[in-house]
Order: sequence, then C-alpha cells, then structure tokens
Amino acid sequence: MKRWTGIMIFLLLVKQLSAQEKLPLKEQFTSTDKPFIFLVSGDGGVKGFTASLCSAMHDKGYSIASLDAHAYFWNKKTPEQTASDITNYLTTALRSRADHHWVMIGYSFGADITPFVVNRLPDSLKSQLADVILLSPSTSTDFEIHLSDMLGIGKKRSMDVVAEINRLGNQRTTILFGEDESGFPISQVKLAKYHSDVIKGGHHFDGNSQAVAEKITDIINNK
Repeated sequence: MKRWTGIMIFLLLVKQLSAQEKLPLKEQFTSTDKPFIFLVSGDGGVKGFTASLCSAMHDKGYSIASLDAHAYFWNKKTPEQTASDITNYLTTALRSRADHHWVMIGYSFGADITPFVVNRLPDSLKSQLADVILLSPSTSTDFEIHLSDMLGIGKKRSMDVVAEINRLGNQRTTILFGEDESGFPISQVKLAKYHSDVIKGGHHFDGNSQAVAEKITDIINNK
C-alpha cells in the first residue's frame, strides 16, 4: 500500500512539474532588489509592443517573466487553472529572491484575465503582491483566444472584467489607457486603492514602450 501511495505522489509531482514546464514564458532575469514582474501578454503573444515593453522594463533593472497569452490561452482555460499554473511558477521563482515582492501586469487580453487570476491566488502570494497594473483592458473575457478578437471584430464575452476588478478589494491597482481609447467604464471601478491614467497613443500606445515603462516604473516607485 505504501509503495502505491509513493508512486501516486510521484506521478502527481511529475504531472505538476510537467504542467509548469509547459507554461509558455519569456524570462529576462537580472540581479536586482526590485520587485519581480509577472506580465501576461495580449492575444498576439510576447512580440511587438509586448516584447519591447518587457525589454524596456528589463533594461530598467527588473527581472520579468512574460506569459505568452496566445500560446497559453489558445485552448480555453479556467481562472482557477490559470491561477494554479501561475502560483506554481511564482512560488519557485520568488523562493530564491531576497525580496519576495512582485508586480502583476496585464496588457489587453492579459489585462482582462489578470483580476480573475489575482482573486484566485493563495494568500501567501497576494500578501507579496505590490501592484496590479492593467494596460488597456476591455470589459469582458472568457479565457480563450479568438481570431475574431485579434481581427478587431470581437463580441462581448461571458465574464465581466469590471466586476472582477471591483473584487480586488484593497489591492493597489492602476489602469492605463492610450489617450485615443474609449469605451471602458472607468467610473464603474470602485476600488479603495485605485488610480487610472492615460498615455499618448491608442491601444498600442503608438508603440512607445519606453513611455509605458517609465509610467510603470513611477507606479511601482509610488510616484
């Protein structure tokens, strides 16, 4: 009996490690005492603006792991599964760091799913989460990549992003938009520790990743 119990535990560990290994991440690490950044990309993946933003944050001295949303959410996930996968990764990533504080950033599709993930993280990780930063979120999601959304002809999905943002409680949260964007009901966000701001440009901030990186750095530094 003990032998079979041991085998089952081993197989569960292998399954957990296998799932973690399959998490499609781009990692850019450096020796730093700044908070660790975990970023979830837009539906196009970690390329273009997202890749440039990650490099800009790394150049500012941050270690950053970027989840490729296109690859990960190509097959539909649940908020619980996503939170579990990210928890497994962060538990390992933060363990070797002297400072366990971290920041979660979501861009576009990544911003839509971020509040659902944060609300399902274990208290041990949430207590170390310094900031949630949402770049150009929309009002709904369903944890799956849709070609229609990528072509700009998407429709309303089943999960309410604004309602989930409002469940973040006392979590310090910032929402950033391009000044040319409209349609997100900012006035409906009712968090105690909440701030919104705009940056020149549209949904891709005119490709100015440096300006976005500067704003994110200011947020992290409480400016």
